[in-house]
Amino acid sequence: MIIISIVTYRVPYFGLLSAGYLAYLGHLEGVSGQTPGKAMQGTRLVNENGELLGSGAGIGRKFVHILDAICFIGYLLPLVDTKRQTFADKIMNSYVVTGVEKKPFAVDLWLPPKT
Repeated sequence: MIIISIVTYRVPYFGLLSAGYLAYLGHLEGVSGQTPGKAMQGTRLVNENGELLGSGAGIGRKFVHILDAICFIGYLLPLVDTKRQTFADKIMNSYVVTGVEKKPFAVDLWLPPKT
C-alpha cells in the first residue's frame, strides 16, 4: 500500500521533470546547434540554410520527436531516407550535419553559449 501511494504521488513530478529536461536540451540544441552528445560526436543541428534553429524551434523539435518514439519507425527512417531525416527533422526542416570538431566531455557542454 505504501509503495503504491509513493508511485502515485511521484509520477506527475517525473513527467514535469522529463518535460523540463527535454525543453532545456531543445533550447540548448536550438541556440548552439548541439546537445552534449552531439558535441562529443562532432555533429550539429541546422536548418535548410545552414543556420541555427533557435530556441523555440529546438524545443519544438524535441517534443515532435515523440512521434518518432510512438511509431519507432521514425528513428529508423534516416537509414533509408536520402536526406537522413527523422519525422521530427522533416516537420521542423532541420538537418544533422557532421564534420564539426569533436569536443571532450566537460560541464561546459551543458551550458548555453555566452552571447
